[in-house]
Amino acid sequence: HFGERACEALREEIHEPGLTDHSEQGVDYLQSSFAPALYHSQLELLAAELHRISSDLRLLASGPHCGFGEIRLEAVHAGSSMMPGKRNPSIPELVSQIAFRIQGNHSTVMLAFQNGQLDLNVMTPVLANVALESTHLLAHGVRLLRSEVFETFEPIPSRMREFHRINTQKATALIPKYGHKRVGEWIAQALEAGVPVDDILPPAILEEADREIERTMR
Repeated sequence: HFGERACEALREEIHEPGLTDHSEQGVDYLQSSFAPALYHSQLELLAAELHRISSDLRLLASGPHCGFGEIRLEAVHAGSSMMPGKRNPSIPELVSQIAFRIQGNHSTVMLAFQNGQLDLNVMTPVLANVALESTHLLAHGVRLLRSEVFETFEPIPSRMREFHRINTQKATALIPKYGHKRVGEWIAQALEAGVPVDDILPPAILEEADREIERTMR
């Protein structure tokens, strides 16, 4: 049976054991391409989320100078052709490009879906083509992101501690008690002096801020 064989191939490709054959609803599927269009909509949403995550990874790995530098990605090639020794976020960049491709494919899917006039879905071939391409690309991108980034990246605690030390926003925990205006003045003093807000706050008030932050983090 073609439907079951197709589902079996897709289950193996996208690692989704719950994918089943619904070809008994074949008349509905001939009448409209709603189901494959809905399927590709889910691919597009997942691709957009993976692009967002990849963008965060690129920013957090930027550096070591003039960037966040909070994580270190494993090198997957010799380095930048322009800057020897630089680790490019190649896998997150690849996943973002996959997401762009899938979002472009979705425009094709929507056009093909809309142009099934009078139950004659003559645009189904291009819809199927890009849907299968998107499925393959996304499955490949997810596997790479997991194996080459999520399982291998290293946090850089010293950089995180430094950002935490100079972050003025811990003073916002004091707003309920001291008011927005007064807390804003403390933060402005710290920024103008180029020092952490800890150096501006009186010791007793600093302890209050630390206790409030600890309480809200529980």
